[in-house]
Amino acid sequence: MPNASREIELMAGSDLPEADLVAVATMIKDGGAVKGSLQAIRERVRRAHLVAIARSDDQRIIAVAALKKPATTYRKGLSERSGYGLSEEKFPIELGYLTVLKEWRGPDVEGVWLSSVLLQKLMEKVGQRGAFATTKIERLCQDVLPDLGFEFCGTYKNQDNEEVFLLVRATPA
Repeated sequence: MPNASREIELMAGSDLPEADLVAVATMIKDGGAVKGSLQAIRERVRRAHLVAIARSDDQRIIAVAALKKPATTYRKGLSERSGYGLSEEKFPIELGYLTVLKEWRGPDVEGVWLSSVLLQKLMEKVGQRGAFATTKIERLCQDVLPDLGFEFCGTYKNQDNEEVFLLVRATPA
Protein backbone atom coordinates (compact mmCIF):
# COMPACT_ATOMS: atom_id res chain seq x y z
CA MET A 1 0.00 0.00 0.00
CA PRO A 2 1.46 3.40 -0.93
CA ASN A 3 2.37 5.78 1.88
CA ALA A 4 2.21 9.34 0.60
CA SER A 5 3.42 10.88 3.86
CA ARG A 6 7.06 10.07 3.17
CA GLU A 7 9.74 12.73 3.01
CA ILE A 8 10.26 14.41 -0.35
CA GLU A 9 13.78 15.38 -1.44
CA LEU A 10 14.13 18.66 -3.35
CA MET A 11 17.25 19.59 -5.30
CA ALA A 12 18.38 21.27 -8.50
CA GLY A 13 18.63 18.88 -11.43
CA SER A 14 22.32 19.76 -11.73
CA ASP A 15 22.86 18.60 -8.12
CA LEU A 16 21.40 15.12 -8.60
CA PRO A 17 23.97 12.36 -8.06
CA GLU A 18 24.68 10.51 -11.32
CA ALA A 19 22.94 7.30 -10.18
CA ASP A 20 19.79 9.26 -9.25
CA LEU A 21 19.92 11.21 -12.51
CA VAL A 22 19.98 7.97 -14.50
CA ALA A 23 17.21 6.43 -12.35
CA VAL A 24 15.00 9.51 -12.75
CA ALA A 25 15.57 9.74 -16.52
CA THR A 26 14.82 6.02 -16.88
CA MET A 27 11.58 6.38 -14.90
CA ILE A 28 10.48 9.33 -17.02
CA LYS A 29 11.30 7.55 -20.28
CA ASP A 30 9.62 4.31 -19.18
CA GLY A 31 6.56 6.29 -18.06
CA GLY A 32 6.11 7.45 -21.65
CA ALA A 33 5.17 11.06 -20.97
CA VAL A 34 8.42 12.43 -22.39
CA LYS A 35 9.76 11.38 -25.77
CA GLY A 36 13.44 11.11 -26.63
CA SER A 37 16.50 9.06 -25.90
CA LEU A 38 17.52 8.26 -22.35
CA GLN A 39 20.55 10.54 -22.79
CA ALA A 40 18.38 13.45 -24.01
CA ILE A 41 15.94 13.04 -21.12
CA ARG A 42 18.86 12.80 -18.68
CA GLU A 43 20.20 16.14 -19.91
CA ARG A 44 16.76 17.74 -19.69
CA VAL A 45 16.40 16.56 -16.08
CA ARG A 46 19.88 17.91 -15.31
CA ARG A 47 18.68 21.35 -16.52
CA ALA A 48 15.54 21.25 -14.32
CA HIS A 49 15.32 24.11 -11.86
CA LEU A 50 14.12 21.85 -9.04
CA VAL A 51 13.46 18.11 -8.84
CA ALA A 52 11.23 16.45 -6.22
CA ILE A 53 11.98 12.80 -5.44
CA ALA A 54 10.17 10.26 -3.25
CA ARG A 55 11.93 7.06 -2.22
CA SER A 56 10.74 3.71 -0.94
CA ASP A 57 11.94 2.41 2.42
CA ASP A 58 14.81 0.68 0.60
CA GLN A 59 15.82 4.06 -0.96
CA ARG A 60 14.64 3.21 -4.48
CA ILE A 61 13.24 6.23 -6.35
CA ILE A 62 9.49 5.66 -6.68
CA ALA A 63 8.20 9.06 -7.83
CA VAL A 64 9.55 12.24 -9.37
CA ALA A 65 8.35 15.64 -10.58
CA ALA A 66 10.18 18.85 -11.51
CA LEU A 67 10.01 22.57 -12.05
CA LYS A 68 11.42 23.50 -15.44
CA LYS A 69 12.30 26.66 -17.32
CA PRO A 70 10.99 25.74 -20.76
CA ALA A 71 12.98 26.53 -23.89
CA THR A 72 11.60 29.38 -25.98
CA THR A 73 11.00 27.09 -28.98
CA TYR A 74 9.05 24.58 -26.84
CA ARG A 75 6.98 27.37 -25.28
CA LYS A 76 6.24 28.89 -28.70
CA GLY A 77 5.23 25.54 -30.21
CA LEU A 78 3.00 24.74 -27.26
CA SER A 79 1.34 28.16 -27.54
CA GLU A 80 0.69 27.63 -31.25
CA ARG A 81 -0.73 24.10 -30.80
CA SER A 82 -2.92 25.00 -27.83
CA GLY A 83 -3.99 28.45 -28.99
CA TYR A 84 -3.09 29.84 -25.57
CA GLY A 85 -0.37 32.45 -25.04
CA LEU A 86 2.30 31.18 -22.65
CA SER A 87 4.49 34.25 -22.31
CA GLU A 88 7.61 33.84 -20.21
CA GLU A 89 6.64 36.92 -18.23
CA LYS A 90 3.29 35.46 -17.11
CA PHE A 91 4.29 31.79 -16.89
CA PRO A 92 8.04 31.50 -16.26
CA ILE A 93 7.85 27.97 -14.86
CA GLU A 94 6.59 24.63 -16.14
CA LEU A 95 5.56 21.89 -13.74
CA GLY A 96 6.40 18.55 -15.30
CA TYR A 97 8.13 15.18 -15.48
CA LEU A 98 5.60 13.74 -13.01
CA THR A 99 6.14 9.98 -12.91
CA VAL A 100 5.09 7.53 -10.20
CA LEU A 101 5.97 3.83 -10.36
CA LYS A 102 2.84 1.79 -11.02
CA GLU A 103 2.84 0.01 -7.65
CA TRP A 104 2.92 3.38 -5.85
CA ARG A 105 0.00 4.96 -7.73
CA GLY A 106 -3.31 5.53 -6.03
CA PRO A 107 -4.28 6.89 -2.64
CA ASP A 108 -2.68 5.70 0.58
CA VAL A 109 -4.73 4.61 3.62
CA GLU A 110 -5.45 8.28 4.40
CA GLY A 111 -6.60 8.99 0.84
CA VAL A 112 -3.46 10.95 -0.08
CA TRP A 113 -1.85 10.47 -3.49
CA LEU A 114 1.96 10.53 -3.73
CA SER A 115 1.68 12.55 -6.96
CA SER A 116 -0.24 15.25 -5.08
CA VAL A 117 2.40 15.44 -2.35
CA LEU A 118 5.23 15.86 -4.90
CA LEU A 119 3.42 18.58 -6.83
CA GLN A 120 2.42 20.43 -3.64
CA LYS A 121 6.05 20.51 -2.44
CA LEU A 122 7.20 21.94 -5.76
CA MET A 123 4.44 24.54 -5.95
CA GLU A 124 5.34 25.77 -2.46
CA LYS A 125 8.70 26.74 -3.99
CA VAL A 126 7.05 28.54 -6.91
CA GLY A 127 5.38 30.96 -4.53
CA GLN A 128 3.31 33.61 -6.32
CA ARG A 129 4.92 33.16 -9.73
CA GLY A 130 2.85 31.93 -12.65
CA ALA A 131 3.29 28.40 -13.97
CA PHE A 132 1.86 26.01 -16.53
CA ALA A 133 1.56 22.26 -16.84
CA THR A 134 0.60 19.76 -19.51
CA THR A 135 -0.79 16.30 -18.87
CA LYS A 136 -2.59 13.45 -20.59
CA ILE A 137 -4.02 12.29 -17.24
CA GLU A 138 -7.57 13.49 -16.60
CA ARG A 139 -7.32 13.09 -12.81
CA LEU A 140 -4.45 15.58 -12.74
CA CYS A 141 -6.41 17.95 -14.96
CA GLN A 142 -9.66 17.71 -13.01
CA ASP A 143 -8.54 17.29 -9.39
CA VAL A 144 -4.86 17.62 -8.52
CA LEU A 145 -3.74 20.66 -10.52
CA PRO A 146 -6.89 22.73 -9.80
CA ASP A 147 -6.27 22.11 -6.08
CA LEU A 148 -2.89 23.84 -6.62
CA GLY A 149 -4.48 26.88 -8.28
CA PHE A 150 -4.20 25.74 -11.91
CA GLU A 151 -7.01 26.39 -14.38
CA PHE A 152 -7.79 24.35 -17.47
CA CYS A 153 -7.26 26.45 -20.59
CA GLY A 154 -7.35 24.02 -23.50
CA THR A 155 -6.16 20.89 -25.21
CA TYR A 156 -3.93 20.07 -28.14
CA LYS A 157 -2.75 16.99 -29.98
CA ASN A 158 0.83 15.87 -29.43
CA GLN A 159 3.07 14.22 -32.06
CA ASP A 160 1.37 10.85 -31.35
CA ASN A 161 -2.08 12.42 -31.91
CA GLU A 162 -2.91 12.05 -28.20
CA GLU A 163 -5.00 14.68 -26.44
CA VAL A 164 -2.97 16.73 -23.96
CA PHE A 165 -4.48 19.12 -21.41
CA LEU A 166 -2.92 22.53 -20.80
CA LEU A 167 -3.39 24.18 -17.41
CA VAL A 168 -2.04 27.47 -16.09
CA ARG A 169 -1.68 29.13 -12.73
CA ALA A 170 -1.54 32.86 -13.22
CA THR A 171 0.32 35.27 -10.98
CA PRO A 172 -2.19 36.91 -8.62
CA ALA A 173 -3.12 40.44 -9.70
